[in-house]
Amino acid sequence: MSTSRVEFADEAIARLFALSAGSPRMINLLCDAAMTRGQAASAGVIDAGLIDAAAGDLGLEPPRQRAGLLSSLLIAAGLLLLMLTGAAAALYVSRDAVSRTIRQWENMPLPPGGPVRRLTVPIATIPPPPGDVPPPLGPPGGSP
Repeated sequence: MSTSRVEFADEAIARLFALSAGSPRMINLLCDAAMTRGQAASAGVIDAGLIDAAAGDLGLEPPRQRAGLLSSLLIAAGLLLLMLTGAAAALYVSRDAVSRTIRQWENMPLPPGGPVRRLTVPIATIPPPPGDVPPPLGPPGGSP
């Protein structure tokens, strides 16, 4: 019975996580294949090279690199182009209604011009008409 111990290098653990995306089943498969290769090579430490070789044995592809800034800009430009194309198509399909709405908008009367100015002098009361002036009203029902 052997008491030798096999260790995993830090870069091998990082590579193991990158290839397996944290899936426990995939980690077990990769570790088993890497330790089998390490035993055949009498390696005391499993390094990133052995992990990559084990991934090749299992037919795993390395993870795709994240899209760069240029790729992100191209995707955003493509989406913007699709959005503008859709807006133009919608405008073309409803062109009669749009032109009718524009004509109605152009023919609307202008709003009144600004706020109403207040007079600085109060308006004078209107005098009663000349001639018969009715008597002032007294209390109801009786004598004055």
